[in-house]
Amino acid sequence: MICQMKKSPPTGGDFVSLRMQNPCETFTGAFGGLRPLGGNLCLKNLYFQSCAHF
Repeated sequence: MICQMKKSPPTGGDFVSLRMQNPCETFTGAFGGLRPLGGNLCLKNLYFQSCAHF
């Protein structure tokens, strides 16, 4: 169960890659917007791009 995300800072600049050993549901509360999609992908939100394969 590994989720990978890339966060684009509001100020712009390089993407920050995050790799965590948690299901995407965990990110819902922490980042407010990522939701599991088909058990394999997280939805995009303003600062995150789709990410998870687990």
